[in-house]
Amino acid sequence: MKKRCDELGVNFMTSTSAISIIKDAGVVKGVYAKSPDGIVKINAKATLLCTGGVGHSAELIEKQGWSTKNLHYCSMPSNTGDGYKMAMAAGAKDIIT
Repeated sequence: MKKRCDELGVNFMTSTSAISIIKDAGVVKGVYAKSPDGIVKINAKATLLCTGGVGHSAELIEKQGWSTKNLHYCSMPSNTGDGYKMAMAAGAKDIIT
């Protein structure tokens, strides 16, 4: 797959984290992201939001109605709901509430 991506000119930015979704007239057009060089604007024909979930966020777990009193995390520490929060800010339908 990597070979084909290279042939197509795909630019992988592995040290870059999305921080907000760019929308224009209700259509997702890309993201703003934090890179080692600062904030970058990434325009895209398609944007996939694949962030791993909310399993390491007591706030979002509690929002689902679950008790966090004796919470033991069994997810990756990076699953803090960042993608969920970006989607909500962009107007996505909230399925947690």
